Amino acid sequence: MKYAIVVLMMMANLLYGFAGLGFTGGTNSIKQAGGENPLRVDGNNVGSFSHNGFQNAGSFGGYLYIDALPIIDLDIELSVKAAPYKFVFQNDATPDPDSLQYAWASSSLYITVQKDLLKTSIPFLAKMRMFAGAGINNHTSTPMVDQEMLEAVMGGQDELEDGTFDSDKMIDWLADNKETAGGFHVQLGAQFKLLVFDSMLIYRHVFTDGITSDTNGFGNLNLRLGYGL
Repeated sequence: MKYAIVVLMMMANLLYGFAGLGFTGGTNSIKQAGGENPLRVDGNNVGSFSHNGFQNAGSFGGYLYIDALPIIDLDIELSVKAAPYKFVFQNDATPDPDSLQYAWASSSLYITVQKDLLKTSIPFLAKMRMFAGAGINNHTSTPMVDQEMLEAVMGGQDELEDGTFDSDKMIDWLADNKETAGGFHVQLGAQFKLLVFDSMLIYRHVFTDGITSDTNGFGNLNLRLGYGL
């Protein structure tokens, strides 16, 4: 019986840290400048639209990692980022500007290959490691408001002067005209595991172009809480 217990403990120790999954939340140094723009039809100003800027979009998502591979680990993260902003529209039909609340939103997929830099553990109880990694990413984002978008929402350029702005159509247009961008990233992180409770703190720098017009790359700091097998 004693030998069976020892064998089971050895097997558990081998499987400990095999994989993990959970939730992640953090902040991203994504930014977008605000501004006011004229509505122009045939070279004439017929109104205006504006939006305020934003920075440091929050994010929330989930992750899965597998560290049973030789030498390297595989990490997959799917997250959603969002940042609120205010949009104001004015033309002859709306002398009092409509002020509406919108949100820039983006979904992101990160696939990362990682390698341990430092690793220590208390058998069957706790584990701590530091790691570095690199990988690829893909982002799908809602566009920011521009005149082309307003023409599509309001039914053409001729409607910009005295047409009525429909916020529901605007939301539908944003959902149907998402923009995509891809790139690569590097990251550095630390993990602490107590029994099956798993936590990580990761800084990731993302090299991508086009997630917003003012963002060519951004930093991502996130905290993970999950379950380690």
